[in-house]
Amino acid sequence: MSGLRRYLPLIVVMSPAALVLGLLALYPVARVLIDSFSP
Repeated sequence: MSGLRRYLPLIVVMSPAALVLGLLALYPVARVLIDSFSP
């Protein structure tokens, strides 16, 4: 249990960073989809 407590701050810091990276990766894909659907 002490090991989990040691990694907890790292998880708390990395989760928003991973979320932002995921959104940045999805952004160009979403733009291409919107461009293909728009006339």
